[in-house]
Amino acid sequence: MLHNTPRSRFNTISLLSASLTLAWSAQLSAATTLGPDWDGDSNQDAGSVPATAQKVQKDDSNAVVIIRGELTGEGEGLASLGDYQDMYEIVIRTPGEFEIATLEPLGFTQFDSMLSVYDAQGRALLANQDADQGTDGSRLGNTSTNGKFTISTPGVVYIAISGSENRPRNVNGEDIFGWTPDATDVVGPSFPAGLDPIVAWSGEVETGEYAIQLKAAGPVPSECAVQNTESCFDPHPTPFCSDGGCCELVCTQDPFCCEVTWDGSCVDHAFELCTEAPCNQTCLGDLDENGSIGGGDLAMILANWGNSGCSDLNFDGVTDGNDLAVLLSAWGAPCNPEE
Repeated sequence: MLHNTPRSRFNTISLLSASLTLAWSAQLSAATTLGPDWDGDSNQDAGSVPATAQKVQKDDSNAVVIIRGELTGEGEGLASLGDYQDMYEIVIRTPGEFEIATLEPLGFTQFDSMLSVYDAQGRALLANQDADQGTDGSRLGNTSTNGKFTISTPGVVYIAISGSENRPRNVNGEDIFGWTPDATDVVGPSFPAGLDPIVAWSGEVETGEYAIQLKAAGPVPSECAVQNTESCFDPHPTPFCSDGGCCELVCTQDPFCCEVTWDGSCVDHAFELCTEAPCNQTCLGDLDENGSIGGGDLAMILANWGNSGCSDLNFDGVTDGNDLAVLLSAWGAPCNPEE
């Protein structure tokens, strides 16, 4: 969503033409998962800012299709009085296909809605009031109407729903989105106000039930090694990874990997912290140390199939087809460490 700077470690979602840096500041509250979709308000209010947002967690799935909830207007929430906004933490998996909408047949709203998206630090990304003229539903994808702002990188974001005139504000009370006279526009952040995260809301409030349809989005894994986490040795949009011990080691050194996304730097940490040096450090793949890569090395890989050890040539903890591919790519090559 914001400029692709060299991974300033807090830049997972880059905004074209805007130099916003991503960061993660707080561990958010968890909630109970229900059914194939997500029932937002059945257990707790979804909150209105990142510190109180409801984390969408469903450890047996990598997708969320619908979030259902209700703005009741009851109670008190951080930065606003009453339940007039709901905010959820989700993961964008495929930015080019990402979309959220309160439009039928799968989505709906009982009030004139506004949808908005924020980065992992709560900074404005995209927002929409009306999907079309004369409709109460909202819709936004990964790019603003003017093409200036684009969600281009997978990772953790917040999505929020509110009444169409109930606007998010920064610490100075400024509107953080660059609204236009056309309510159907998908807008990006205002500047410089949009450089600050959302802390409050103001404006006309509305209440009612809603269903938000999501495309190319999924839940946030709850911890290391749950069912829907991915390999520690492959980058992926979700935080955490599948090897619990390795995951803990990496996240102790770099909390970003368990708070925002498991990116290339997290993979580098995993190789550094969770793998052993090759048994033959002068020639990877020469398992029998005869000076070349050939049949003897292949036999050793097959004999240790499914196990760890020297035959684990890509250091992912198991000897399998990936290691065989490494060996075959170097087949017949002599080992001449001094040349």
